[in-house]
Amino acid sequence: MATSRSLAPCHRPATTAATLLLFLALLGTSLRVSRACVDPSTYPYKKIEYRNPAERGRLYILYDINGPDGCLNDFKTARDICAKDKLELAPQDDSKSLAAVRQLVTSRRVTSWLDGKTSEPGLCHLMSQEGFVHEQGCNQPVRFVCRAVAAPASAPPSPPSQLSQACVDPFTYAYKKIEYRNPAERGRLYILYDINGPDGCLNDFKTAKDICAKHKLELAPQDDSKSLAAVRQLVTSRRVTSWLDGKTSEPGLCHLMSQEGFVHEQGCNQPVRFVCREAAA
Repeated sequence: MATSRSLAPCHRPATTAATLLLFLALLGTSLRVSRACVDPSTYPYKKIEYRNPAERGRLYILYDINGPDGCLNDFKTARDICAKDKLELAPQDDSKSLAAVRQLVTSRRVTSWLDGKTSEPGLCHLMSQEGFVHEQGCNQPVRFVCRAVAAPASAPPSPPSQLSQACVDPFTYAYKKIEYRNPAERGRLYILYDINGPDGCLNDFKTAKDICAKHKLELAPQDDSKSLAAVRQLVTSRRVTSWLDGKTSEPGLCHLMSQEGFVHEQGCNQPVRFVCREAAA
């Protein structure tokens, strides 16, 4: 007579294994972005080369992100990576260097660290996507340009002019005014004062605030979440920066929203776009 045996269900191990694999996949997805920057010195940057004809083909390399999970770095890390690759961070006090970096960043609408002394500790030089040089906080995640190390040029460099002749009177300049009605504030009007052509007029913080007041508006503040959302709507889609009003951690610094929508404190005397809004009733 045949003896019957009770067989343990065989599907549980498979189910357990599938659950484990799913958990690992989700964990890997959640860590995917952070892993890219765990070691910025070994990250596979997209290196875009430019041979500067003004320096007999001197090599400049933009260290760009390589895919959506890109690795951007603070100033010190960028400088260290250049040194590790036996290069130097392109400086801001050399007109030929500035021209080369401008060639690399403006066509791609990105920003880049620049080496050189600044007006005060805690600030570093950064070239904007429009090719202007600013001083701002050194701990931001930014692209950078390294160049081949060489003897300095015999002729002294001539610093570039940051403001064009169109800015002789910023109060009468014909800005390109881009309006946005904020639905979170019942259609409150926000206006981005943008450049109007290649000889655009960009302004320091005080001038921007004064222009808003002249038009019976106020510079959009950074301590109001609805204001931040409206300014972010205007600047991120256009990959530009904008001044923001509000108290800062120390004198000489002002709030600025980056093209990615982050708020930074940096020097107030830079040429930047700005957003005014209707004053509250």
